[in-house]
Amino acid sequence: AMTAEMLQVGVHFSAAALLPSAGRLDFFKGIRRLLGLQPGEGPGLLRELGKRVLYLATFIGASVWLTLSYGRELLVWGLDGAEQALELLCAAATAMLRGAAFAVLCFGGLDLLLARKRRFARLRMDVNEFRQEMRESMGDPELRGLRRQRHQETVLGALAQGVRRSRLLVLGRKTGR
Repeated sequence: AMTAEMLQVGVHFSAAALLPSAGRLDFFKGIRRLLGLQPGEGPGLLRELGKRVLYLATFIGASVWLTLSYGRELLVWGLDGAEQALELLCAAATAMLRGAAFAVLCFGGLDLLLARKRRFARLRMDVNEFRQEMRESMGDPELRGLRRQRHQETVLGALAQGVRRSRLLVLGRKTGR
């Protein structure tokens, strides 16, 4: 589609769309987008803020713990050998990556569970909504009656036609024995 348009119209480049306009700049909308908040999410604001604080506290706590544990070893060993310091830095980096991967998996799983819970809560209908949905899906009562009547006429007509074409007609009550 783009190729056909370029062949028909030619290549046009407009830098006007790249220039910032004061009408499109809004500080609060930008902050909301940075925090991942959607418009109209008033109650979700506190939840999202709590998640961000938890992420930040986890990151700061892990950083302090790693700094204290590996910093203590560095102070005990001293800076005698560059090889020991390099091993210590590699161990710290490995521990940091493992911790970050674990935190991402845990927080991602929890966030997924919360998002699914919110989605199912949004989709859940109360009794009145369910009744209204059933009425709408069944259609107009007059049309339903007409459909039912035509169906019965079709069934009875097919039965009568079958009786007329039959060569043998067995009458009697079924006893179930």
